[in-house]
Amino acid sequence: MPEISPEDPKRLRLPLPSREQTSIFAKIRIGRTSESPPFYSLDMVEKMLAMFRAYFNYIGKRRQGNTPAMRTSAWLKARSASKAWCTSNDCSTPERRTIVTTRVPFDLDRYLDGIGTRPCFICGCVADDPSFFHHRVYEDSETIIFLSRYPTLEGYCLVCPREHREDFSKDLSKAEYLRLQEMVYLLSRALKKTFNAERIYALSLGSQQANSHLHFHVAPLPSGVPLERQQYHALMAENGILQIDEPEMARLAERIRAALAAELKDQQRSSSDA
Repeated sequence: MPEISPEDPKRLRLPLPSREQTSIFAKIRIGRTSESPPFYSLDMVEKMLAMFRAYFNYIGKRRQGNTPAMRTSAWLKARSASKAWCTSNDCSTPERRTIVTTRVPFDLDRYLDGIGTRPCFICGCVADDPSFFHHRVYEDSETIIFLSRYPTLEGYCLVCPREHREDFSKDLSKAEYLRLQEMVYLLSRALKKTFNAERIYALSLGSQQANSHLHFHVAPLPSGVPLERQQYHALMAENGILQIDEPEMARLAERIRAALAAELKDQQRSSSDA
């Protein structure tokens, strides 16, 4: 943002939210049902309110004819609050701050019938089989991370060994297990920052009868979800899954990929400094 003198009202250019962003006042939904509009986190609302308070305080001091020092102080506070809003919420892309919360029914019986007879979907994804396409977030020689096809929370990922392993207590060495858990940890940090999550859920599921390939579910719980809709309720597809179109899934994967790359870079820097 360009440096602007607080004494030059014609050049006042605080990066205020767009009309779409300011409509947040009419859209706050905390503890709403799955059919309600998307909710916004209290942190987002508080930052926006702080920005507006500081901005109007500055305007008021100009009109009251306060001393230049007082007006300058008010201007700096307004600029700081405005930067905090824009930096934390990405003013240029307001649509990406809308948390997807509306769920659609999930046909669990059909899903269970399918997974009992199909080949391993993780091995299919690793092999680039189009039938098992998933939006990839990360992969290396040992690990692959991709978005869930049936997410119950925005940013829901699966962390898997590339090789077909079924039991981390006997099919992985201690070193392999710790490397896999390291990726779960780094992904958790990336999801926390990307979605301003209240909590990160991480657990291993699967069955020897279906989906036997070892994988860890890592999902960010957004802020403001009522207690009764957290934990298992938030993760169970029986309560419906999020309807996210393919372009948006691709954008989500890219955002998580960038955040995870930053975490990996920070880890490498910390290791080299140690």
